Amino acid sequence: MSEHPPYISSSTIKQIMEAHSTALDLIDKGESPSDAFAKAANRYNLTPDQARLLVWGSNSAITLDSLEQPTKSAQPILAPLIDTDAVLAKLELQNKRAEASISP
Repeated sequence: MSEHPPYISSSTIKQIMEAHSTALDLIDKGESPSDAFAKAANRYNLTPDQARLLVWGSNSAITLDSLEQPTKSAQPILAPLIDTDAVLAKLELQNKRAEASISP
């Protein structure tokens, strides 16, 4: 029995990219990164695995950008990264609140 690699649809990729743009806009407006990414994931109805991809992708971009910056003296290489666990916890809390407001 052969296993297939995970599959992600083009519509899901589009959702994740739109959520990323929304998260960056929220950060620009003063939201903390973990709040912004959780809110964006919730707004686009991302699953926890999709939200994880959203954060990992952003963290990869932050890391690569940091590594590409020329440095003249010793300094930290990495910019602050987004805490995946914090984003997923906040997303779960938002989902529970939404479910509670719908329940009779």
